[in-house]
Amino acid sequence: MSEMEKWKLRVDEISARTTEIRALPLDQMTQEIESEVDELMDEQAALHRAIDMEEKLLAMQEKTQERVAYKTPVPSSETERDSEKEERELVSVKDKRLFRNLGEQLQAIMKIQTDPMYARSEEGIRYMRKLVKVNEETRAATGVGANLDSDAGFAIQTDFAGMILDTAVTEDPILSRCDNYTAGAESDSVRWIDVDETTVATTVFGGVRAYWAAEAATVTATKPKIREQKLELEKLMGLAYVSGESMKHTTFISQLLSRAFSTSIRRELAGAVIAGTGVGKPLGITAGTGTISQAIETGQTSADPILYKNIVKMWHRLRPELRTNAVWLVHPDIEQELEFLDFPVGTGGIPVFLTAGSLAQDNGVSMLKGRPVLATDLCSTKNSVGDIILADLSQYMLLTKGGTEMATSIHVRFLYDEEVFRFIHYGNGMPKRPSALTLKNSSTTRADFVTLAARS
Repeated sequence: MSEMEKWKLRVDEISARTTEIRALPLDQMTQEIESEVDELMDEQAALHRAIDMEEKLLAMQEKTQERVAYKTPVPSSETERDSEKEERELVSVKDKRLFRNLGEQLQAIMKIQTDPMYARSEEGIRYMRKLVKVNEETRAATGVGANLDSDAGFAIQTDFAGMILDTAVTEDPILSRCDNYTAGAESDSVRWIDVDETTVATTVFGGVRAYWAAEAATVTATKPKIREQKLELEKLMGLAYVSGESMKHTTFISQLLSRAFSTSIRRELAGAVIAGTGVGKPLGITAGTGTISQAIETGQTSADPILYKNIVKMWHRLRPELRTNAVWLVHPDIEQELEFLDFPVGTGGIPVFLTAGSLAQDNGVSMLKGRPVLATDLCSTKNSVGDIILADLSQYMLLTKGGTEMATSIHVRFLYDEEVFRFIHYGNGMPKRPSALTLKNSSTTRADFVTLAARS
């Protein structure tokens, strides 16, 4: 039985069930029956759309075959029909690009939706078949509900959308340093078991301890303390409009949209890693319960936004084993203040901040306490908590769900001759450790992330 026959059979079943429900007495019209009717209506509408589209595509395919049969002589055994060759080449999107670049696909979408004559041409039919294949592969791989109708539009080829997220993560100095994970295609959350510890003064892993034992003696049994962690995926969504004139230039439009979407995703994700509230978005470093806020010096005000003592004390509040992987995240306004930092010696001082391009180093990265300084406007405003952060970003867990889902339609901005592009990205993140850690022989707590208290 073909897929079309299955759809029609299901439509008949829904019709029969509807007849049964209509025959029920009024007092039997329960809330469950009403819910069932709503579900049947939605399913019936979806089936009708699928049947209509399948019939259109079959009609288009028949026209193409008729035209080929009329124009092309019967092929010899050494010759292959173009249509057969094209069918053979329509392999999975995962194995081969159906479109050479993002711009070519977007231009094909625009022409097919705006020019009925082009949609009926051989080239238009060929592109339509590729678009259908892209939608089928995208829906199967990621669950995208894009249909070929006037309401939804077309899905963007999976590898183009995937490159946008990859670019956003790999090119960002913050995201690339996080501990990145990918959720499965069918998952909307992840759960895992983690160690629950707040001190390593006498035990590790929340309770495990080894003892020096005398001969033929036993020791006290211990066990680790664990907790369950969970991250539910949140949705990041954006829209972009592109004029019909720009759509004519495939190379330009590919570069424009790829850069625009990757930049937008990068800034939103990186901003959430730093300062996300954890409500509908990732839980950021500054809001995490395991982050330490180092107190400012007595008498320090906004007139002295950063002192050398602040840097030293922040450095020693970071867990010692994380120092070799740590970075300083600073707002550009604070980075400027670092230029004036020095270690006081008598009535003068020795500079402690090595700026990019200085004689002391030539790798193009500013250094403080031997660790890179990453300036970003995603940090908090000057003199507030989060304007300077000492962090080992590998202690931040960033979860994403594959690539970025993209779809396009001309209908939203049809009167303005603009194409609308929508991207949806699913992800979430949180610091791995929910509390600071107490070390042996010390009452001072250390953490994976250290901020400086506000100055006023």
